[in-house]
Amino acid sequence: MDFGYNIIKIKTVDLDRIDKSLYNRVVFVAPDINKCIACGSCSASCSVSFYNSNSSFRKALVAIERDDITGIKESLSSCVLCGKCSLVCPRGINTRGVIIAIKDLLKEEAL
Repeated sequence: MDFGYNIIKIKTVDLDRIDKSLYNRVVFVAPDINKCIACGSCSASCSVSFYNSNSSFRKALVAIERDDITGIKESLSSCVLCGKCSLVCPRGINTRGVIIAIKDLLKEEAL
């Protein structure tokens, strides 16, 4: 049956074969990310994401889970660390602190 789309091999992600070491390091440094339910409140409240659709805390977490360094950098590069996302988080995650921890980890690891 033809559904009108094809799976592009380059875009597929085999979650069983992903290296989880980066994710584990991020969780060690910022354990709050385990509380995230990906509701999108942070992205909806972000002033920067209104102008830059690549800037998103939620996209950064998905990139971390997929071991996508480029995706992490793209998602967090525009963040101005205003903290609005922390104020609206229903799980009380200090998203600003998590973002700072992730950026510091990327600098330390020279990734």
